[in-house]
Amino acid sequence: MNKRHYRIIIEVFCLLLLCGGAWLERSTLVDSFRTIQNSDATFVLSCFALLWLNFLWSGMSYKLLAPNIPLKDICLAHLAASGPGRVIPGGAGHLSFGVLFLRRQKYSME
Repeated sequence: MNKRHYRIIIEVFCLLLLCGGAWLERSTLVDSFRTIQNSDATFVLSCFALLWLNFLWSGMSYKLLAPNIPLKDICLAHLAASGPGRVIPGGAGHLSFGVLFLRRQKYSME
């Protein structure tokens, strides 16, 4: 098997793990959705807007470090890292998504 087959198998396995974890924690998820439904809509929308602004703001800091990378790509990388960033701490060195993204763009750790 080539690399692509392994990647597909790993992705499906991780998706099943995610679905299983969500199923086990469904009561917490239901409570969370109920809380969001019962809250003030302007507050929830403001929080979502601030979250999206955070992706842009952190992208701007990378733009200072790596001016050749388009801001769109940087923001997409931060959006993609928002999930794994909760599991792998940012201080994990070479494992953080930001470091992997910069290395792929031909920038060094320094």
